[in-house]
Amino acid sequence: MVGLVPVLALLFLGVAVGLWAGTLFLQGYIYSEPVEQLYWRAPVCGLVVAVFIAFWCWLDYRNPTRYGALFDVSARDTERFDKFWSMKNGKEILFSERKDARGRIDYFDKDGKRWTRSDSDGIMEAIIIEDKDGQKARFNAELTADGKFKIEQGEPLRYLEADGKHRVMTDNYIGQISEWRVGFLVANLFLNVLHGIVWFLCLWLLLRFQWGHAFGLALVLWLTLTFFLPTLFKKTEDLAKQKASASATSMLEQTPDRTTVLRASEVRALAARAGS
Repeated sequence: MVGLVPVLALLFLGVAVGLWAGTLFLQGYIYSEPVEQLYWRAPVCGLVVAVFIAFWCWLDYRNPTRYGALFDVSARDTERFDKFWSMKNGKEILFSERKDARGRIDYFDKDGKRWTRSDSDGIMEAIIIEDKDGQKARFNAELTADGKFKIEQGEPLRYLEADGKHRVMTDNYIGQISEWRVGFLVANLFLNVLHGIVWFLCLWLLLRFQWGHAFGLALVLWLTLTFFLPTLFKKTEDLAKQKASASATSMLEQTPDRTTVLRASEVRALAARAGS
C-alpha cells in the first residue's frame, strides 16, 4: 500500500486544485460570487475524496479483483488452480498447469500429455482440486445410466462437486471454478454509489453549491474518476501480488531444508563427542 501514497497524494492535490478553480469560476458565473473561505473548503474536499479512494484501494489490496470500479463489477468470482488430479479407471493422475508450444496455458500430466476428458484408455470420471487451505474437493462428471458422459447439445461437460458448496466445473474451462457471489456484487455497487454520494456531499455541504447543481457536477466528477479507477486498482493488485510473492519467498528462505538440518545435527554431535 505504501506504493500508492504518491498516486493518492496526486489525487488529493488534483481534486483540491480542480475544485478550487472550478468553484471560483462556476460560482462566480452562476451565483455572482464564490463561497467564502474556499482556501480550506477545496482541500478538505480533496482530502475526503482521497481518503475514500484509499479505503477502496485497501479493500482491493486485501481482496484483489473483488472490489472494482463500476464497469468491472461482476457477480462471478473465478478461481484458477495450478494443478488438479483427474480420476481415470479409479486412478488419480496429476495434471499441472503450464504453457504449450503456442504459449497457451493448459494442463499436462508428468509425461507431457494434455488433459482431455476421454481417450482410448477411458474417461476422466472425476476432478479433484486442492484449495489454499489444503482441503480437497471432488467433482464428478455427469454420467448417464450406462456410464457415458451426459452432455446437452451445444453445452460443455459438467463436473459437479460431490459435497459442500455444490460448485460446477466444465471441461472447456477445466481447472477453473466460477461461483456466484451476490455479496461481492452488492458490496461493489454500494461502493460505487457511495463514491458518487461523497462527491455530492462535498459539493453541496462544503462548497455550497445548490443541490441540483451539486448533483449534476457530482455525476460528471464521479464518471470522470470512475474512468481512471481501473488503472489505480490494477496497480493496487500488482502491489498485492508482489507482497504475496515476497512473503512466500521469505518463508522458503526461513525454512531450512533437510540437508541443512542434518548437517547441523552432525556438527552438534561431533561437538558433543569432542567435549566428552
